[in-house]
Amino acid sequence: HLTFQGMNRQVTLRPHQSDAIWRGLRNGNTLLAHEVGTGKTYCLIAIAIEARRLGLAHKPVITVPNHMLEQFQRDILHLYPGAKVLAGGRDELSATEREAFVARVAATDCDVVLMTHKGLESVPIHPRFERQLMEEELATLAAEPGDSREVLANKAVARGRLQKQLDKHDQRMAAGVPAVTFEQTGIDMILVDEADVYKNLGLDSASRDLSKESSKRALAMYWKVRYINRRTPGRGVVFATGTPISNSLLEIYTMQRYLQYDRLRELGISGVDAWIAQFGERVRA
Repeated sequence: HLTFQGMNRQVTLRPHQSDAIWRGLRNGNTLLAHEVGTGKTYCLIAIAIEARRLGLAHKPVITVPNHMLEQFQRDILHLYPGAKVLAGGRDELSATEREAFVARVAATDCDVVLMTHKGLESVPIHPRFERQLMEEELATLAAEPGDSREVLANKAVARGRLQKQLDKHDQRMAAGVPAVTFEQTGIDMILVDEADVYKNLGLDSASRDLSKESSKRALAMYWKVRYINRRTPGRGVVFATGTPISNSLLEIYTMQRYLQYDRLRELGISGVDAWIAQFGERVRA
């Protein structure tokens, strides 16, 4: 039933693409876990353009691997020849030009903003909001009745690690708030191509074998997703990847933290151990 106003009439979407686009528009946060070659690019583009046309988003951003920016821009204009695209590459998002580009994003009425992964990562969340999120993460590590010695010890280690991040954060704040922050762009929807590059999100577990720290790029994306999920609850994030699970089943939990954070909290799942207890079973090989 979708009409796709302004779409190139020479392009015929396959049924699964139309279904994916409708799901992204109707259900909100979405994971397009489609294999390579199944047309995720057009799905992302159409979700962004249609969300704006239908009033579900004011300013969507599609973020892509650095080497894919120009090709993706061509794909947008091929699928929607009349689309107004604001693209930010290496030059626009360099340290010297970043503030001017973010100002352009904030001031420009466009159908979609297109940025590289590295470019979007370089635009920080406001420090006050970042600290609030870190404090919330710290609260999930509080000791609870019934915790074993091992659990208490590992929670203490995790709290110490997070406290160090908070201390570093406060030192950065003392040096001054960034002139340009993500909130100033007006972006209210994030669509991520090759989202598997953001899997390395930290895990705080009672098991030292499962605990790990976040990569800088994953944490930068996580804070932005949390901001979008606050601004448009459960509606503004679309991940696309052909490899949602490659190394561990815990990558399911990581994807849920990005896309179903509030739902996990509703279920009383505040950490990876609670997730394993609910959905997993430990076995010896």
